Amino acid sequence: MSVIHIHGTADPLVRYHGGPGAGFARIDGPPVPDLNAFWREVNRCGALDTTTEGPVTTSGATCADNRRVVLLTVDDAGHRWPSFATQTLWRFFAAHFR
Repeated sequence: MSVIHIHGTADPLVRYHGGPGAGFARIDGPPVPDLNAFWREVNRCGALDTTTEGPVTTSGATCADNRRVVLLTVDDAGHRWPSFATQTLWRFFAAHFR
């Protein structure tokens, strides 16, 4: 299954570098890059390609069966919906519907 993940490095609720977040839920998750690496392994992906445009670093890998695993890291962004997210997600899932 293709995966796209958008995450801000300053998210206080679901911390980018892992560990318990702030707030009522105190979500204690793994570091985001580790989670992305897990999905690349599950999907049998090739080499990681990375580009940076402004505050957004996009790391992606093409995988078996035309799948793709992508991480968009937004520098200094918190727990909010980035302005580019809707269009980015639409294009991704239109191209990778499995």
